[in-house]
Amino acid sequence: MFVAFEEAKQAKRWDEQRKCYIDPQGNPIVDSKSVYFNAFLDVIPTAGELYSKKKDDKNFVAQMEKRIKEVLLASLKKKEEEAIDENVEMMVEKLKKTTKEAVMTEKTKVKTQTESSKSSNNDESIGNNDEIYT
Repeated sequence: MFVAFEEAKQAKRWDEQRKCYIDPQGNPIVDSKSVYFNAFLDVIPTAGELYSKKKDDKNFVAQMEKRIKEVLLASLKKKEEEAIDENVEMMVEKLKKTTKEAVMTEKTKVKTQTESSKSSNNDESIGNNDEIYT
């Protein structure tokens, strides 16, 4: 699994739609670091189980390989979901920050306008006082 992933990585076979590397046949390749090994180990039979079931059931190996692929793909989907969750959290934090900055900007704007209107009111009253004394 590690070798196949490294080969796909070196060959730069990245599938943008599925967000993973692919093998030459177009199948997703999962990085061994992203596999949930407990789930993976649950579908791997012991050596004794493999040989006895392989002898009794001709389709056992094919079914086992199918289950292994499903676990690997489920691991890939789980990692995608985690990445999406992280992106959503980052977006929420960015939105909070932007909103806070916008509120602060609006408060500053209102404060500046208020001070400006107070200043212009004072200027008017000073101008009126000049006329009275003249």
